[in-house]
Amino acid sequence: MSSVAVAERMLAAIQAVSPGAEAGIEVMDTQNGMLLAATNQDQQFYTASVVKLLIALDVLDDPAAQSDSTTTDAVRRMLSASDDGIADRLWESHGGAAIVTRMSDRIGLSGTSPAADSGQWGETLTTARDVVAVYRYLTSSAPEPVRTVVLGALGEASQTAADGVDQYFGIPNALSDSPWAVKQGWMWMASSLILNTTGLVGSDLRYAVVVLSSQPTMSLQTAGSALTAGVQVLRDALPPQVR
Repeated sequence: MSSVAVAERMLAAIQAVSPGAEAGIEVMDTQNGMLLAATNQDQQFYTASVVKLLIALDVLDDPAAQSDSTTTDAVRRMLSASDDGIADRLWESHGGAAIVTRMSDRIGLSGTSPAADSGQWGETLTTARDVVAVYRYLTSSAPEPVRTVVLGALGEASQTAADGVDQYFGIPNALSDSPWAVKQGWMWMASSLILNTTGLVGSDLRYAVVVLSSQPTMSLQTAGSALTAGVQVLRDALPPQVR
């Protein structure tokens, strides 16, 4: 089955639970660049907390930060518990929107742009293709100390986030029997719920899975079930050892 067909089945499964949902999907084998699923991968969506990946990479770009336990502990907490308070502090202290510009230039993110309101990091815009590029950078180009901190935190994502939200939807639920390292995102924008499930899966974390969505306002539980349904469709397209 083609990558487009797989992604369209994933999108149909999402919309069956959440009618009217829009989603950008890209799934890639990061070791050889093969696409397993792709649709709307260049459509921009709000990052919500997925932008914390860029914050973490920017903060840890300084070798001094890589060896400072206070900084690395803060980055781990920001990622694993999706702690907004830590993200606020690091965003402000490292230049706000300049973080997005710096890391976009470093990684080559053509579809990512800072929020119109520079104080609202969650309103950064990105694409599924760009988030996959972030994961490829993390696994292949980021310095080893950075990779260790970030992947360690993503692999220890807690079920309950710092704000009390259950962040086990999409990848952690649909691929619960496979190793994963995830960064989820959620926020409300006017009449829409932004809900994103992104991460690396497999015994060697070689498959990047990114589903960005904008859904009609509903409960987080229902919206999360929609993304879980979408990722469950993906299972059949992944190698048996990942399922």
